[in-house]
Amino acid sequence: MFRLRGTTPAARTVFSRVRVQRAARGVALAALAAALTAAALATADNARGDDDPDRTVVRTDQGAVRGTVSDRARIFQGIPYAAPPVGDRRWRAPEPAPGWDGTRDARKPGPRCPQPLDGLLAGDEDCLYLDVITPPHVTVGADKPVVVWLHGEEPPHRGRSPHRTGDPVDATALAEREDAVVVTVHHRLGAFGHLAHPAFGDSGNFALADQQAALHWVKRNARAFGGDPDRMTLTGAPSARASVCAQLRSPDAAHLFDHTEVPGGACSVGERRRGLPRALREGREFAARAGCVERDTGRAAACLRRLSTAAVAAASGPDERYGPVYGTRPLPAPATGGGPPGGAVSPG
Repeated sequence: MFRLRGTTPAARTVFSRVRVQRAARGVALAALAAALTAAALATADNARGDDDPDRTVVRTDQGAVRGTVSDRARIFQGIPYAAPPVGDRRWRAPEPAPGWDGTRDARKPGPRCPQPLDGLLAGDEDCLYLDVITPPHVTVGADKPVVVWLHGEEPPHRGRSPHRTGDPVDATALAEREDAVVVTVHHRLGAFGHLAHPAFGDSGNFALADQQAALHWVKRNARAFGGDPDRMTLTGAPSARASVCAQLRSPDAAHLFDHTEVPGGACSVGERRRGLPRALREGREFAARAGCVERDTGRAAACLRRLSTAAVAAASGPDERYGPVYGTRPLPAPATGGGPPGGAVSPG
C-alpha cells in the first residue's frame, strides 16, 4: 500500500475511488475468468465420451479395441473371436483369431453370417465376430455378471427378412436391466454351421464349436470389460434353444459357463434331436445337389470347399432344418431321450 504525496485531501479521495473501482473491476474479471475456466472444464469433461480412452479403449488378449460410449452403454462391436471360416477353413473347427498391432476400430458391427431366407442370401462367411455391451461406467475391475447371448437361426423360407439373423436382442437394454456385461455372438448358420458329411470331422457341429470358441474368448477377456468370468450365463433367442441345450450336454462346454437360461422352455419339451445317421444322409443329398459326388472323401471335401457362398445356399434344401448333431464326439448323447430340465440350470 503506498500513499499519494503532494495532493489535496479531495484529490486523494478521487484517487482512492479510482483504486477501489479498478480493484473491483479486477475482482470481477478474475471471477469471470474463473467461471469461464470452470465451464470449459465441465464442457470438456462432459464431451469426453467417445474420446475418453479409459472408457472407450479396452485391451483384449489379441490387442486393443476402441468402442463407443453413451449415457446408456459402452459398446464394442465386430471383435473377432476366431479366424474367418473361409476357403480351406470352411467346415472345419474354428481356429484362433490373429492378433493385431495398434487399436482396432470396434465402432461398427461385423458381418452377419450368411443364411438363405426367402430365396435370398445376405451375409459374409467371414462372420465369426462378437459384440460386447456394458453399462456406461463399468470398466476393468467391476466384476459384473456376464450374459452371453446366442442369436439363433431361422429355418430357410420362413417369410423373414434376409437381413435378419435369428431373433434380435436389445443388448443395451439387457445390460441396463441386468447391470451386466452382455456379449452377443455371431456363429455359422444353416449348412455352413451344421452340414454333416463323411469328409468332415466332428460332422455337423461347426456352429457348436463356434459358440464354444466364443465362450473361451469371453472367459479370457471378460475382466477387461468389467465382467466376472466366473459368473457367466448362457442364453439366447428362442430360435437358439437347440444350441443352448446342446451346450448343456456337450462335454467340450464343461466349465465354460456357470448358469443357463434356456430360451423357450425346457430342453426336453418338444425337442427334435438330429442324429448322425440322418445328418450324414442329408449331407450326401446336399453334396449331390451341389455336384460334389465323389467316392474319395478328400476329393469330396475339396469340391465342397470350392463352392461359392451362393452355391452352398442354393444346395440347401428348401425345408432343411439344420441343427446340432447328436451321437458325435462333441455331442455323444443319443438322438433320442430326455435332456436337462431347462429353465435356469447349471451345466454341472
